[in-house]
Amino acid sequence: MRVLVTAGPTHEYIDDVRFISNPSSGQMGYAVAAAAVRRGHDVVLISGPSMLRPPRAMRVVGVVSAREMLKATLEHFGQCDCLIMTAAVGDYRPESRVFGKIKKEARDTLVLRLVRNPDILAECGRRRKRGQVLIGFALESVGDRPRSPT
Repeated sequence: MRVLVTAGPTHEYIDDVRFISNPSSGQMGYAVAAAAVRRGHDVVLISGPSMLRPPRAMRVVGVVSAREMLKATLEHFGQCDCLIMTAAVGDYRPESRVFGKIKKEARDTLVLRLVRNPDILAECGRRRKRGQVLIGFALESVGDRPRSPT
């Protein structure tokens, strides 16, 4: 079976030194990809920025932004039997990126306009061929419920 796995966060750059992201490590996706390899599957792992060492015996495609992850996923999606989306893809990105560094001396406030990123799983769902399996994970907050101290 040919398995395509996405992992890690995406970084959406504001300027050359700042970005919007989340604390995803990519651990879940890397573990899923490694488990698929151990079971004899042909695996492609598409990973956002991560400190993890990529598992062996699979092709790894590194990406940074949500749009890069979409492009890489669509490039490999047609050849996979199963897509497992564990990546913590940013829902929004800055409307425009500043090239260079925004200097703090230039302003007292900074307003960011954010625009929605593409929904990678939804796009794959529209392109899905008969027999392809799509699995997606979504992180939800617990809202106002008290958190456990552990």
